[in-house]
Amino acid sequence: MENNTVKNRLRLNNQDYEVSITLYNTQGNAFPINAASILSLVIEESTHQWYKQGSIVLQNGYNVLEKRANEFTPPDLNYKFRNDGRDLLFVSIKPVVETNFIEQDAFESEFWDMLYVFTVYDTEDIPGNTPREKNLKLYFWETDYQLCTEINANWSTNEVLYELYPEYSGKSSQLPDLKRRVPTGLAIKSLITYALNNKVSSQKFSNEWDIGASKIFYTPTVESVVSTSLDFLVKRHVCSTREGDNSGDVGILFRNRYSKIWNLLSITSLLNKAVDNSRLAGDYQLEQFYIESTEANSVIIPSVPYTPPDPSKRRNITLGQLSTINNYQFVNMSAIDSNNMLVNTAVCTNHIGRKEFVMDLKENTIENVKNYFQQNYISKFKYALNPYALLALNKNKTESITINTVYSYGETKVERYPEGRNVMLESGLFLNECLTFTVPGSTLRQVNRFIGLDRSTGNIDNDFDEKFLGQWFVTRVVHEFSQTGYTNTITAVKPYASRNLKIDDEVA
Repeated sequence: MENNTVKNRLRLNNQDYEVSITLYNTQGNAFPINAASILSLVIEESTHQWYKQGSIVLQNGYNVLEKRANEFTPPDLNYKFRNDGRDLLFVSIKPVVETNFIEQDAFESEFWDMLYVFTVYDTEDIPGNTPREKNLKLYFWETDYQLCTEINANWSTNEVLYELYPEYSGKSSQLPDLKRRVPTGLAIKSLITYALNNKVSSQKFSNEWDIGASKIFYTPTVESVVSTSLDFLVKRHVCSTREGDNSGDVGILFRNRYSKIWNLLSITSLLNKAVDNSRLAGDYQLEQFYIESTEANSVIIPSVPYTPPDPSKRRNITLGQLSTINNYQFVNMSAIDSNNMLVNTAVCTNHIGRKEFVMDLKENTIENVKNYFQQNYISKFKYALNPYALLALNKNKTESITINTVYSYGETKVERYPEGRNVMLESGLFLNECLTFTVPGSTLRQVNRFIGLDRSTGNIDNDFDEKFLGQWFVTRVVHEFSQTGYTNTITAVKPYASRNLKIDDEVA
């Protein structure tokens, strides 16, 4: 494959990039793609899915990608599509710098390089005015995800049970169901290993992998594929993180873009990486953005920063004009979401053997959820002296005039959190105030990290900046390359204000 790779040197946003894109049909037919034939390349990352996906549009006049130009053209110079999920797209995008005309690697690969093996899962023929103007659009996602959508999950949590207790090997059917349950975090790791170790390579897992406070005994149905079972287990997972008197946090599954290390972390653990113990930028605080201020109430004084600095200049870096926001879309939490998702929730279940009906309400009241949210999530943004949760309550919520009732099959109270408290915690974070903006592109940007937002010039003190400026958690990044440039569209959420804005929780 290396001999068939074409390394394009492109200059985008005053930065040199080494770009290599190759189509490969897994039977020796490789087709290096020249940058000049690429009309657009879009790669999308999201907090809500562990895999990356996107699309590429190629010039394909007269179907030249697959068709021989003449009888003198060797057949191997054209690509042969399989259309069975084995058409692969190798993508490597790496920023480089030249010093004294000698190329040097000045960027840490873990932060800056984009390295993927994608599978083409669909194609679209785009006609022009003439056959010469035809284009071809390829839709892709990561190959590991493609395998997970194909492989039937001939697996069960007994695989984990036998690893934990070798003496039970082959005897699990003699054990009661409660004895066969295993931590959900270990089940997730085992399923990923089962699906991908033999098909791709040995999977790597973070040392911070959350084993889980929840347990499960699970055997997929015959028609279930790995991706379906994996989604189910992640939804059932309750993190083992313990903060004060509260335990059982929401977990997020993701994979590092370059190293491909799998992570299963609680939201608390992720937010803990925003600010370090010295109130400096934490490990996941990547970049500092500035709002270009042209407002009438701007003042010619330095702006008071809302984002923690990093004296080492390795975190919370600023990329000049690439880190300048000229326009943005900002929305507060929707009242519809607040009134549907953030209300007291009664979680019910039956213990058939004990002939009991159980209802969990105390832990699932919105007041207790807000307290947990404040203590375990918002307190992590400790660069602000008094960070305060942006979750407004009212008497309809606190007095259960509005109430949700759900059913759970969880055996213990903690294992019933996914239907109650954890739904509200997740909603409180991801449905909170949201920011979307488009800026000149950089490969530094990625999801599950933090960006800082401040003003380039001073501004009159106002409540809006208390909730608008500061650290935002990135949930979506779109890298879009075209023949005219490279942009990022970034979406982020922010669940706190830098101080209490005195929104009354006692209104009727």
